[in-house]
Amino acid sequence: MHMARRSAVNEETHLAPAARVPGTEVPADTEGVVDAALSQWREVFAALVPIIGQRGVAALFKRSLHLRQAEHPFLSLPAHPPDDFVALRAALLQQTAGVAKAANGALLRTFVDLLGRLIGTALTERLIGFAQIPASAIPTVAGPAP
Repeated sequence: MHMARRSAVNEETHLAPAARVPGTEVPADTEGVVDAALSQWREVFAALVPIIGQRGVAALFKRSLHLRQAEHPFLSLPAHPPDDFVALRAALLQQTAGVAKAANGALLRTFVDLLGRLIGTALTERLIGFAQIPASAIPTVAGPAP
């Protein structure tokens, strides 16, 4: 338990140790994009865990990562959220701000789409609409899963 707590502390600090490459600095704009992305994920998890459980949210997150890996190979992470937000942070920090923002946007849209297919768009909007998720990430029509 102490180890998990320490991981969360590292996540809250400036950069995860694994994200730093000796002799390089992460541009401030990239770090801001990544911090905003992780803030969104924390809000989403906080809203959904009490309803569908840690394992349910983690399963949706893992599936979303899997579906986005072809487009963004650096999202191939050993997903165990929320502890794995450290790995997501490290992966996003190694990208430019634009790539990090695009990858997180695609990941978030995929997550929201999967959730919408499971519980419906209206409930998805009510549950995570406050999480500073752009309206474009929330599907307007949740059709049957392909």
